[in-house]
Amino acid sequence: MNVKPIGLVLFAVAVYFAATFVFQFLEQSNRGLLGFQSAELKRLKILDPAEDAPLTAFVARDGSPRHFKDFKGEVILVNFWATWCAPCREEMPSLVRLADKMQGRDFRLITITLDREGFDVADPFLEEVGAMGLETYQDRSNKLLLEAADGTLGLPLTLLLNRKGKVVAKMLGPAEWDGEAAVSLIEKVLAN
Repeated sequence: MNVKPIGLVLFAVAVYFAATFVFQFLEQSNRGLLGFQSAELKRLKILDPAEDAPLTAFVARDGSPRHFKDFKGEVILVNFWATWCAPCREEMPSLVRLADKMQGRDFRLITITLDREGFDVADPFLEEVGAMGLETYQDRSNKLLLEAADGTLGLPLTLLLNRKGKVVAKMLGPAEWDGEAAVSLIEKVLAN
């Protein structure tokens, strides 16, 4: 009985399965996103491994509850904001430009107002900053924000979700979301 060919076959099978595991791990890992933590996105936190999206419902304009799982299959940038938040006002125009730039892609930008008065105060603000075209929801209880913030409170808070509905990046504070670094980050998540 020749042991060498059997040993070689077993070794080849083991190498195949190990390589398959490594490639699957690398494909699912967010390590490739680490290069996007630039000066432009200095407060960006890459989550590796990606985290489950918050489960708390938020409210659509028609009053119906929505969940992040409703958007599975799309890359989503979620921006939490309030009318009284000066940095939110500062970054809102860049969100509008990003939405325009990414139109027609498998990308969705949603904003969630945290104002207790909901759309009654959010809409005049959005009108004033030229952002009425953004897809906007509300979280008047702030429960979703508390779940999403994971202990770090402040506004604006932005989450980037991949197609599987996992949070791959999180950022506290304003950003130029239509800037080169942010668009490249989103493009990278779209490509995976």
